[in-house]
Amino acid sequence: MKRFKSILVVLSEDSLDEVAFERAIHLARTNEAALTLVDVIDSSPGELARMLTALSGSRGTEIAEDVLAYHRGRLAAFAARARDAGVDVSEAVLQGAPFVEVVRMVLREGHDIVIKGATAAPDGRGVLKGFDMHLLRKCPCPVWMLMGPGDGSFERIMAAVGPQRGGNPARGQGGRLCIGRWTRDGGHDNS
Repeated sequence: MKRFKSILVVLSEDSLDEVAFERAIHLARTNEAALTLVDVIDSSPGELARMLTALSGSRGTEIAEDVLAYHRGRLAAFAARARDAGVDVSEAVLQGAPFVEVVRMVLREGHDIVIKGATAAPDGRGVLKGFDMHLLRKCPCPVWMLMGPGDGSFERIMAAVGPQRGGNPARGQGGRLCIGRWTRDGGHDNS
């Protein structure tokens, strides 16, 4: 089994960030991996200040800096908890289209896996919204999207397999894609 050494954790405020963080800490400790915690502001660098300047006059730059400081503070609090758990951690606030910035970071830094809590619904469970779906489709490394709090036991695990040209072992006879289902006891079921 491949060991994860570099884990990227997306802790956006509208997601199940606590669930993702706790799972990432567990995975990092199990694999002796480093964590990178990120939050993404959905605007290009400088764009936030320009928008706020139009609304609030000359204080736009100050407000934009306050927004960045708030996001940095959130990540610093998560990072402190990770350090207390004995995990090597770094943090970054990204600006731009969220899924694009996460994919760029994966490509730039070579992360082994991305962990993110799904977008939080009012009932406390996760729902897959735009950012989540784009990340699942476009990310070049595995993405672990957590749908809600749990005890670590999973009834079902879904794996998306991207068909490759020529000789893909996931393809069965007749060229159809075979996706299996793994059960809690480790058994495999192709139904």
